[in-house]
Amino acid sequence: MRVDELLEAIIAAPDDDAPRRVYGDKLLEAGEPQGELIHLQCDLAAGGLARDEAVRRRVRARELLATHAARWTAGLAGIVEEAHFARGFVDEVRVAAAPWIARGPELFAAAPALRGVMLSGLYVRAADVGGPAAARGFLLDTFARAVASPAVQSLEGFGYVAPGYEHREYQWEMSDEAHWLGDQALGDVLAADIGHLRALSIDTLDWHGTRALAQAPLGRLQRLVVHDAKDDGAIVDALDPAVITSLGLSGTPWQLAKLVNLRELAIGDWPAGSASLPPRLVRLAARQASFHAVTVQALLERPELAGLVELTLSAFHLDGWTALEHARLPALRILRLAAKGIGADHARTLLRGPLGAQLELLEIGSATDRERAELEHEFGVVIDVRPSTTTVFWR
Repeated sequence: MRVDELLEAIIAAPDDDAPRRVYGDKLLEAGEPQGELIHLQCDLAAGGLARDEAVRRRVRARELLATHAARWTAGLAGIVEEAHFARGFVDEVRVAAAPWIARGPELFAAAPALRGVMLSGLYVRAADVGGPAAARGFLLDTFARAVASPAVQSLEGFGYVAPGYEHREYQWEMSDEAHWLGDQALGDVLAADIGHLRALSIDTLDWHGTRALAQAPLGRLQRLVVHDAKDDGAIVDALDPAVITSLGLSGTPWQLAKLVNLRELAIGDWPAGSASLPPRLVRLAARQASFHAVTVQALLERPELAGLVELTLSAFHLDGWTALEHARLPALRILRLAAKGIGADHARTLLRGPLGAQLELLEIGSATDRERAELEHEFGVVIDVRPSTTTVFWR
C-alpha cells in the first residue's frame, strides 16, 4: 500500500491503530523518527504494558517530541497556538478564530490526522472597538463565521472559550468588568451542522444557555465538556448513558451514577462523600479551590475508583496531598497534582510510599530540570511539569 493510501486509511478509520503502525513502519524504513513515535504512542494508548516498559516508552516519546516536534508541526506555524500529538500524529490544535476562519482547511494538509480544534478566547476591550454594542457585534459575528467554517466538517471534536469583552460601566469603577457571551455562542454552535461531532467543549453558560444545551440533541456525543454552566444536573439528564463515555463539568451533580458507560470524568467542587460516581471510571479529574486531607481521603475511599488508572487533583491549595502517601489504588498509573505549591520534595515523599512502585507518570506543579532528572533516576518514573490547558479531548 502506498504512503498516500495509508494516510487515507488512517483518516477513514481514526480509531484503528493498524494503518498507523504500517505507516510508522514505512517511515522507519525511510529513516524518519516519526515512525518510532507512532509505535510508542500507540503502545501507550493501548495500555497493558509493564510499568518499566511504559516508562521507557514515555521517556523516548518525550525525547522524540523535544527533538522533532517543531519540524513535524512546521506546516502549522503561524496558524495554531498549540499542537497536541496522539498516537504519532498531531491530534488536536488550539487556534485563534481569525486564522481558523482564514486558513482552517490548510491545517489538514499539515496535520492529516487532526481530530480536534479548540478555538482560543475571543476577547476585546470595548473601548478599543467602539463601545459595548460594537464589541458584541464584532465578537458574535467573528464567532459565527468560525463555527460555520467548512473545516468544522472534517473534525471529530470542536471546542471554544466563550467570547467576551471588558467594559467599565461607570467612571468610578476601579477596573473594567468582564462580560461573557457564552449563551449566544452556544446558539451559533447548536445552529451549525455539528451532528457528526463525537466531542464538544462548551464554555460559560447562563440559565438560558444551560436550558438550550439540555434540550439539544446530544445523544451522539461520546465526550462533552461544559465549563461553568448553571445546572450541571440538567445537562447530565440530557445525555444518553449508552453513548457518553467522557464528561467534564464544573460541578458534581448527583445524577452522575446513571452514566454507567462513563470512563472519563472531570468534576469541580467535589462534595466529599455525598455524590455517587459512575461505576467504571478509568480517568478522574477533580477540581476545587482547596483540597484538604479529609476531602482527598474520602475521594480515595470511593469503591467506584477501584479501577482508576489516572487521577488529577487541581486546586489553588492542595494541602490534602498527604492523603496520597498511603493511597491504595492498585490500578493507578498516572497521577497529576495541578497546584503550584506541589514540587520536588512532595513528589519524593509520595514516591517513597506505595504509589512509587506503580506510577508511570507523576505531574507536579513545579520542579527544575535537575530536580526532575533526579526524581526520574531515583524512582524510575516520568516526572512532568506543565501548565494546564483546555482541550477538546482528554489529555
